[in-house]
Amino acid sequence: MTINSVDEANRIGKEWLSREYGVATGSITTVSCIRTGTVWNVVLSFYSLSEPRKYQVVISDEGNVIKTQQLGNAVNQRAMGSAPTLVLIAMILSILIIIGFGFYSIALLAIIAAPVAFPIVAFLGLIPLAFLVISIWVLYRILTIRRFMESGDAKSAYDADSVAFGIVALIFNGIITGILLLVARDDLRRAAEQESPAAI
Repeated sequence: MTINSVDEANRIGKEWLSREYGVATGSITTVSCIRTGTVWNVVLSFYSLSEPRKYQVVISDEGNVIKTQQLGNAVNQRAMGSAPTLVLIAMILSILIIIGFGFYSIALLAIIAAPVAFPIVAFLGLIPLAFLVISIWVLYRILTIRRFMESGDAKSAYDADSVAFGIVALIFNGIITGILLLVARDDLRRAAEQESPAAI
């Protein structure tokens, strides 16, 4: 038997997953199906005990399953190297920066509220408020990156931790925070490449 279409590769991958894990083929979703050289790389997902599971099934052109690999937390957490730690430290530093901006903004608002306040002081009071808002957004995105990493989705974490985002974090949440996020990209990139079907 020779695989001539994506549908045939999907069917073989789903049948293998169904036999191995007792999952109904109808509950298995195809994430991707790519032909690389003489093999088909099929990534399939399903839910087990309310937890998402993702598997990569490598199938030869003759229809034989030649390699399987579970994708997700266990695999990608190891592949991410030091990225989770670096992002965690960046998150903590961001929280400290936000607390600092918060206190500074409150102090300036108190000065602005005083009868002797000048318009220039009022203008200066808006600057830390703007920084505070952007810093909170940066923290939110860092938390999003952490959620992707905890779920084993290295590619989404890598995409969210872009160079542009790292530069914004460097400006608004501290130099160290930005550098940590930019350094973490290297480990996330390697993990994302391992997760990608084309990487095998």
